[in-house]
Amino acid sequence: MAIDVNYVLERLFTLQIESGGYYGTDVTKLSKELGVTPRGLRTQISEWKRSIKEFRTLRYLGKRPPSMTLNEFIEIEARMHSNPIEVKSRVLEEIRADRLSKGLQSLPSSTFYRAMKQTDLYQFLSAAKYSWFNVRGSEIPNDYSVDDERNTLSTLFTFSNLKALRRHNRIF
Repeated sequence: MAIDVNYVLERLFTLQIESGGYYGTDVTKLSKELGVTPRGLRTQISEWKRSIKEFRTLRYLGKRPPSMTLNEFIEIEARMHSNPIEVKSRVLEEIRADRLSKGLQSLPSSTFYRAMKQTDLYQFLSAAKYSWFNVRGSEIPNDYSVDDERNTLSTLFTFSNLKALRRHNRIF
């Protein structure tokens, strides 16, 4: 059975707009719709990424979506920072109630407490935002901007008229 390339592109492009990309679970759901195996569809998508320009812009985000949203992580961090002695189980219950009201699955306790530990670490590290630089022994200027650096990295550089250094090893 031939897979309709335009249908797959349309579905993955919609996911790209909604979620910033697609997950392996999305490919599995799509393969069931099309009546093919998930592995067969993944293989076909890989081939299309090499041969069709539109597929190259699609971003694969991983096997499955994260169980916790960034907003929830930020809420946990903010609440623990503003009131470190707040009862953690109460925060978890409020997040679970909010998720249920939005029609999402309940947040597992293990995920919540793992996020809690991460926020605890950030709270006690003064330079956690740029800890990689500290590990490398680099000092950060006051006007440092991650966005500016990302833009710099995305700039294309072209090199022309470069000549390789040649070494002549002659044995006499």
